[in-house]
Amino acid sequence: MSSLRLPVSAFDEWTQLREVVVGHTRHYPVPTAATGTGRARLPADRRTADELGEDLRALGHALSDCGVTVVRPAAPRQETGPLSSYWNPRATPPVSIRDAMLVLGTTIVESSPHVRARDDEGDPYLTDLVYDYYAAGSPWLSMPLPVNGSQFIRLGHDILATATGHHHARTLRWLQRNTSGLRFHPITTDSPLDSVVLPLRPGLMLLRSLRYLPCLPQAMRSWDVLHPPPSMTGPFPVLSVNEHTVIAAAHHRELITLLEKQRGLTVLPVRHRHHRFGDLRCLTLDTIRTGGREDYLT
Repeated sequence: MSSLRLPVSAFDEWTQLREVVVGHTRHYPVPTAATGTGRARLPADRRTADELGEDLRALGHALSDCGVTVVRPAAPRQETGPLSSYWNPRATPPVSIRDAMLVLGTTIVESSPHVRARDDEGDPYLTDLVYDYYAAGSPWLSMPLPVNGSQFIRLGHDILATATGHHHARTLRWLQRNTSGLRFHPITTDSPLDSVVLPLRPGLMLLRSLRYLPCLPQAMRSWDVLHPPPSMTGPFPVLSVNEHTVIAAAHHRELITLLEKQRGLTVLPVRHRHHRFGDLRCLTLDTIRTGGREDYLT
């Protein structure tokens, strides 16, 4: 990694994207996930892994064409995994980057997904990259286990945070104590946060259903709302390049039409054949955006 890397700075989800990390799939065909003392095979044959790798490279090219600096994490040399007396799952390569790392403003927060095989995903695959950001001046924190970074939505001075279970509430308290200058809003939902709400710019958001509106901060309840097509489930397959341009999964044609015709957004479609490994936000980590600690809610 380059010693000239800039420190991270990402306060929101929509201002101009300057730098992003895109995951990769090397050695993905044979991982397993362990829950308790059991083991479960993650279904990813060679063809699936190759196609996912092709789509990630194409996503990187699309972002580069928008003038965004694209960074790829280190690839593992072999299929290895963490070991203990009770379980020994195969480690997974850093595909869903956002599950392993979170950028809150100018701070890197190392998180941990719920799958044990992914506990060491940040080490060694992301360690060199994070050390570069740390050397450039970015504070580096390690979050209590197990909470992943996709459970947070950034809005400048404010952070929406999933607070559904005890471990979410504990992690939220930890973040409030260890980060300064940010205002956290606990959101209780029955789905992952980025499948419920995604701000596209100040005053406009994707919202799964109006029944989630009372869960949001009061100021957001008057924002314009776009509802995804009923056929679309799971996290929103959208990554904002800036307030006017987004990248979206090409097979979600109804959503693309909605974004283009109802709000005049420029949508750059990319192929994403295997969404079960993560949506476009999960597969990326935006490390530098031009926005700052603006207050969008008061």
